[in-house]
Amino acid sequence: MSRTVFYFIRHGQVANSQKVVYERLRGFPLSLTGMRQVEETGRFLSSIDEALTASAIYASPLERTVQTAELIAEILNERRSLAILPKLRVRTDPRLIEAANSFRGCRLGYGSASFLRPSNWKKFLDLKTPGWGEDYVKIENRMLSFLQSKLNSSKDDTLLVVSHQSPIWVLRHFLTKSSTPLNPLMRKVSLASVSKFCIDSGTGKLISASYFNPAGKIR
Repeated sequence: MSRTVFYFIRHGQVANSQKVVYERLRGFPLSLTGMRQVEETGRFLSSIDEALTASAIYASPLERTVQTAELIAEILNERRSLAILPKLRVRTDPRLIEAANSFRGCRLGYGSASFLRPSNWKKFLDLKTPGWGEDYVKIENRMLSFLQSKLNSSKDDTLLVVSHQSPIWVLRHFLTKSSTPLNPLMRKVSLASVSKFCIDSGTGKLISASYFNPAGKIR
């Protein structure tokens, strides 16, 4: 049985002093704390032979995810050079992008995004259905499309993938066939965390899933 191992990594903390819903907006890089979180995660990954020898690293095209991927690649490349392995170079894929959000650019709870506005109430009546943004089925389909495209070309291989909280959470929910409701208040995808999926390359079925939060103590 051939298998493909995916390490899905969430980006680090973002510089967002105004606390707006930055979604897919430009101009939201990692904060200094976010960089420290990513560096910690990079060191964690470099200590795992399987991750260290990954054949590629992919990222959502947004600034914070590309920056996260580049920091991780830099840390891994230091050790890879000692093992005479080729340098990892970040590749972007639009399927990994953040979930769309109708409150983009707003401060949640204020102004047009105020919970006191009747027009906003219906968006939160059912937390299992994201009335405030991109449908979970759409997120699932694009993430599975990315996954399947790599299964076809990366058998018996390891890939590093940097994405966002919601896409990683939805993918894990599907792969593990979780019975837990898709409730955003119950997400377990911390900043700079790692969700590992080992998948049968032939059938696309999940063999095992693990979750790590190496930067959890960095605030």
